[in-house]
Amino acid sequence: MSYREEYPYYLRDYERSEILPEQKNAVNHILKYLIADDSKKNDEFWITRGLYSVYDKKIMMLDLRNFSLREGKTLPGDLFAGLDDLENVFLGGCPYLNLPDQLLAPLPNLKVFYLTDCRIDQFPESLFRKNLMLETIFIRNVNIEYLPSFKSLEHLEDLSCINTDLQKIAEDFFVGKEGLKIFDISHNRIRSIPHTIFANCKFLRELILEHNPFDDKTLIQRLFAEYRMFGHFSRLQIRAQHTKLKGYLEQFEYVDLEDLMETNLQNI
Repeated sequence: MSYREEYPYYLRDYERSEILPEQKNAVNHILKYLIADDSKKNDEFWITRGLYSVYDKKIMMLDLRNFSLREGKTLPGDLFAGLDDLENVFLGGCPYLNLPDQLLAPLPNLKVFYLTDCRIDQFPESLFRKNLMLETIFIRNVNIEYLPSFKSLEHLEDLSCINTDLQKIAEDFFVGKEGLKIFDISHNRIRSIPHTIFANCKFLRELILEHNPFDDKTLIQRLFAEYRMFGHFSRLQIRAQHTKLKGYLEQFEYVDLEDLMETNLQNI
């Protein structure tokens, strides 16, 4: 199991610590809105369950997965107001979740965003417009057919969109994401991705395409052209099991298998 599929190790041991009064009020606001069971709206109950972790009296992580949410309600845009130090947000684990485009706007220091195991109306293109420090986006088992460009995410390193019915990626998605290292779109319905991935993402280390009806042979041609011209991607790993890429590679007359081994393009 990938480290990205569970809590980072430094979040597993939750520190029971006094928090600033204004942040405690902010958490209570969230609990009163989200939790259907009135007996579980006490913040002391949830700090022992790992709802949030604290550093220097400030809330750094908030885990709202697997709550008994009030169905049929849209999350308010000010849900995270007063928590501007928050760096890690985990959402999901409920039948239905509606995300307003301003939901994460109060979180300028957000670095990690998880959304798993739920259905949503739509994925707002401007959801991350204020989260300039965001490094990781992990989405799994959520109904998303289109991945918007998510502009201004210059610090993004890891984007995973797994088992989401994803069919299309914005043509300019990779523009401005030079630091992207991991791009995982496994278990979807993707047939191709924008070829600008290799021109923009020079530090890419993992490209995970497996379990897609992927049939874009020109993507691999572009990869080899970039490698031969500029020497980029010498440590790139491509995971493409259950796609047609292996067949395409066998058709390349100019591909030297020794060069293929040297570039560490594995499991194609």
